[in-house]
Formats: sequence, structure tokens, C-alpha cells
Amino acid sequence: MKKLSVSVIFLAAFLVTTVFAAVTVKTNRGVVYENAEVTSVEKGAVMLKHSGGVAKVPLRELSKEARRSLGVKPTLETAKGDFNQQLKVFKKSLFDLDVSYAGHLGDLEKKAQTAGLLDQVLEVRKELKEFRTEGRAEYKYDKLKKMRAIYEGERMKRRNRIVDELKVALGQYQIELKGIQKALTMENKVDEAILAKKEEERVVAMLMNRKQALDDLGVFSVAAVAPVEKSDKVAMEKARASSRSGGIASTVIASATKDKPFENSLAMRFVPVPITGGESEGENILFSIWETRVEDYQAFIKKNRGRTWEKPDFPQKDDHPVVEVKWADAEAFCIWLTAKEQAEGILGSNQKYRLPSDHEWSCAVGIAEKEDAEMSPSLKKFRNMEVYPWGEGFPPPVKAGNFYGEECKKNPFQNGRVPIAGYNDGFDRTAPAGSFESNKFGIYDLGGNVSEWCQGWYDTTNKVNKVRRGGAWYLSKTTDLMSASRAGGTQGFSTPGLGFRIVLDMGRGDE
Repeated sequence: MKKLSVSVIFLAAFLVTTVFAAVTVKTNRGVVYENAEVTSVEKGAVMLKHSGGVAKVPLRELSKEARRSLGVKPTLETAKGDFNQQLKVFKKSLFDLDVSYAGHLGDLEKKAQTAGLLDQVLEVRKELKEFRTEGRAEYKYDKLKKMRAIYEGERMKRRNRIVDELKVALGQYQIELKGIQKALTMENKVDEAILAKKEEERVVAMLMNRKQALDDLGVFSVAAVAPVEKSDKVAMEKARASSRSGGIASTVIASATKDKPFENSLAMRFVPVPITGGESEGENILFSIWETRVEDYQAFIKKNRGRTWEKPDFPQKDDHPVVEVKWADAEAFCIWLTAKEQAEGILGSNQKYRLPSDHEWSCAVGIAEKEDAEMSPSLKKFRNMEVYPWGEGFPPPVKAGNFYGEECKKNPFQNGRVPIAGYNDGFDRTAPAGSFESNKFGIYDLGGNVSEWCQGWYDTTNKVNKVRRGGAWYLSKTTDLMSASRAGGTQGFSTPGLGFRIVLDMGRGDE
């Protein structure tokens, strides 16, 4: 028997003794596993042992960095997935530009309509409908011509940048494919190694003609309008469909941001919140920045004769959050406002107002990555107890929100309630919406003022109570004010510290 070289013996010893330490990983669905380590690798998935137990996680849900930190060897499937993810980034760069352009066209249409310029309105609507097709018409409207020239110039810049970036992406993909071929050959998996080699040959061909490759891959073709995420599809469809439906605001909705929120017919403002995990993952959901105000709810009551509302025993102004609202009434408000704005052409037929789900609310308050979206809300109440809407630590910092502080000593709500020592927010009952600091998404009062109804069941097994989230002006306990705090309530339940916040659901991409 020939003696093994020292380098081979060293390499073998390294492979045997190398142990990947337990790490914290986050899946593409937003689920976080702490102290995770791989116990086995099955076809297309890994078994993870973590601080909360054991989980089977599909490889496609782990990023390249997460797989590397876990010590998972690359496969042909994961390499293809990583490359396709890079293509999605390229597509989204162009797609974001299209959505932005559509939004500007919507603004231009509105200005022309306000000025009574019918010919210009029709030209803008035609451009909005056809700007991603070949052979578009020439227009007489100077502002439209200038806007289109800017759009086409920016699109060309992005195309050229993508061509350059594709070279880097293909080079990395080719190196990874070579490594996979070698590993498979050493494991005597020759047939699989051949598949990896064929994929490398395809990569080499794409490197020879990157512009053609991008067309073939659908990045530069008209088919690139197909979205990277469902939310993109909805945004683009609403932007392009606004000229057909007459709903000018659809383009504004699609381009809403924290700094430029969408404002509806009641002057309620909405900002986007990324949804990771849960049934609405990747959907385009816009949160109202305020809890529903007295003036918003009064508009609903005024238009729905016969509907009653039991007001609290303390005075409120129009800009205070509405309270003493039952879940069923909050749901009815959403249905009414949706029908109203669809009839006015503000919303499309696929858009609607509704209450947020429990998991969407967690996304808005910033703890979604710490929770399991599939778990019943009733089981998540006492998890992540160190996290509050204002951050970590108790009592809350100055101007963190409207809670039961020392300002309530002169006018206590109920005997036995203990105010937060050293905290005074200046409001012994409800406060005007937006009186305190907003969070990173531009949303106010998730931690205080009033608790908020959510859409789903508090206990998904015993479906009796609906979910309530968030602190309120009459709450002071740490367990009531933490971000994960939840409670249940029947559909007919109400209190002077309970209101609701609505979201604008842009519709599912497959509808």
C-alpha cells in the first residue's frame, strides 16, 4: 500500500474534526432559529436542531450566507436558486423604475384632468397603458415627451449596469458549478456531475453574449414585467390599469413610501410595510399611520343610519383615536370604506381595506422575525418579553407613547391601577393621533394610545375571540406594553381603551 502524503492526511483530519458552531439563522420566510446546527441533510432540506427544538427547513428557504454559516455544501439546485435570485434583483431594478414612471404618469394625468385638457389626459392614459410595449406612439404633449425621454434614459443606464453586473454573477456561478462537479465526481455521482457540467456550458455561452442572455432570461424582454414579488405585480397592474378604471389614485397608491404616504378620501395616510412570513408574505400591504380617528369613524356613522356608537365618558376631539368600537363594527367600517372608494374610482376591484392580521401587526411593530407566523397568537403572548415598541428596557423613554403614567394620578381611571413611576406623557386619556414618535416605517402609536383589533382568531383552535394588539392609555404593566403582548375579545366586546387600525390590501398577485 502506498503511503498517503502528509497534505492528504492533514486534509482528512481537518474534514473529520471541523465542527460548525451553532449559529443564528433567518429563513427567507422570516423565521429565526437560534443556536441552530445541522443534524442531517435530506433531499432538498436540512434538519436543524435549535434552541426551540428541531425543524426541517427546505434549502430554498436559506440564503447562500445562511447555508455557508451552517456548513451546508452547495448543490446544483442551490446554485441555480442563488443565480435565479440574482436575476430577480436585476428584474426588480427595472420593475421599480416602471412603477415609479407609472406613478409620475398618474400625477401628470391628474394635473391635465384638473386643467380640463382632455387631449393630454388621453395621451397620458395611452402611454400609461402601452409604455412597456414596442412601437409606442409619438405624443404632442410636451411634458409627456420630456417625462418619457427621462424614463428611457434611466432605463438604458440600468440596462447597461445590469449587463456589467451579469458578468460578475455568471463568473461566480461558473466557479461554484466547477466545485460542485468536482465534489460529485469524487462521490461517484457522475450522472449528477454531468448535469452540473451542462449547466456550466450554458453559463459559458451566456458569458459570450450577455445582452442576448438577458433577453433569453426574460430580464430585458417585455415579459420582464412579470414581477419578482407578488406585491410588485399588484403595484404594476394597478399603475397600468388606472387609465382603464379611471382611478388616478391607483398609481399614487403603488408608489407610496414612508416619506410620501398614500392619502385616501378621509385623509387617512398609508405607508408600506414589508410582510415576511404568514399567508400574506410578499403582498403589498399599506398600514394606516394612525389608529382610526373619531372623524374617520363619524363619517362612517353618518352614512350608515341606524348604526350606533357608544362614546366614552371622557371628551375626545376629532383627531383622537376612536374607542368603544366592537370588532364587528371595525370590520363593517372597512367594508364601507372599500365600497365607497371603489365606487369613486380610487380603489380597483382587487383592492380593499381590512384589519391587519396578527402576523402583519407583528411585522409593523418589528418583531416578525422573532416569531413563528404559523403559531396561534394566544401562544405568543409571553415570548420576546424584553422587546417593546420603543426598543428594550423599561420604563419607556420620554415621548415613547401614551400610557398610564403619573399624569393619571389626578384623574385615575380605575382604583388599583398603578401608574408608571417617573413617566408622564401629558395625556390622562386618549391623545391626538401622531402625538408621539413614529417607528421606522412611519407608523404611530403601535405601543400606546389605544389597543387595536386585528383580523384573525386569538386562539386558532378555540375560535371564539378575536385578536387585540398593542398598549393603551390605561395600561402600565410591562406584560401589557411589550410588543408581543396580545389579548382576546369577542366580536361584541369594547372598552374605552380599544380602537382599531386598518390596512390597505392591494390584492393578491394571482387573482
